[in-house]
Amino acid sequence: MIIIEKKYSGLNKDIKLNKFNNSWQLDDDLFNLNKLFTLEKIEIIDSIEKQYKNILSMLNIDNANWLYFLGQDTIKENLNAIKNKIEMLDDNFNAKYESIISKRIIMTSNIDNCYYDNDVYEKPIYDHVSSVTGRTKIVSGLNFLIMKKEDRHKLTSKYKNGRIYEIDIVSLEPRVLLKLSRDKICDDVYDHVAQNVLKLDKSRSKIKLGLISTLYGAKHSTVKKLSGLEKRQVEKIKEYFKIKELNQKLSTEFGIYSRITNFYGRNIYSNNSMINHYIQSTAVDCAMIGFNNFLNQFSEGVNLVSTIHDAIIIDVHPDYFEKIHDTYEIYDDIMEIYLPVTIERLS
Repeated sequence: MIIIEKKYSGLNKDIKLNKFNNSWQLDDDLFNLNKLFTLEKIEIIDSIEKQYKNILSMLNIDNANWLYFLGQDTIKENLNAIKNKIEMLDDNFNAKYESIISKRIIMTSNIDNCYYDNDVYEKPIYDHVSSVTGRTKIVSGLNFLIMKKEDRHKLTSKYKNGRIYEIDIVSLEPRVLLKLSRDKICDDVYDHVAQNVLKLDKSRSKIKLGLISTLYGAKHSTVKKLSGLEKRQVEKIKEYFKIKELNQKLSTEFGIYSRITNFYGRNIYSNNSMINHYIQSTAVDCAMIGFNNFLNQFSEGVNLVSTIHDAIIIDVHPDYFEKIHDTYEIYDDIMEIYLPVTIERLS
């Protein structure tokens, strides 16, 4: 095992590389840090002094649990680029959240390439840390997050006669808020609001625009322009989703701790658009937990190609087509919520 001592890194914990699963971890083993090194394209393993590598070679030992201490100059050179990211982890992730961020990092670390436009491409590298809410970014490689919808059809399977599918969660953010505010799960959130809250027969698209803009704090004039909803109807929506109570809770929390936390415990250090940040941050983790549980059903034949906020793209072997087509929902076992999904074949 390779240890980077805290006296060299300037952190409050040692960092160690577990040679058996090639993962970087803080000394209390709370979460995997390998992704941070990947983000900065740093290969610490290649910086080990030659004499240590020679010892292993002479003894003909490749997988021993050896302890190495890297020199101070090497540490400074390699860790300065990521020191702030590691400290951000310490700041943003409390004990409740660390197992979740670990799953997110491992999930996207296991992404496998297919083909794009009949050619190989650079695998996307994800950043789960730097955004305010934890919404994922792609920092290098093929950027699926900004790829046009039609261009996703250029993806082709690495399997003979395989297929590329996209799986999308339906109405993720309002669905999460409905669960948290009312402990309700329904097939269609917008129809539920129209029929049970507003008692209206408006088109689903108008209700969708009105609900989303209301939840995210748009002015009434904007909501009315988008959806035609009157002020009293907007107030009904806010009352039903307990927006006032949530805002008071978040404001009190920020006043005491100078941060709020999403449902899963991720710290959010901003008091701008707190409800927006709370819902978005919670929904991001909810989606990743659900998708992670879904992918864990398959030991082979279903490969993650990309995550796109509330969707994933997968490369599927012919043996698993039926299983994919029979998927109608995924499950977040922490929030205890079923998330309906749509399946689209891309190629």
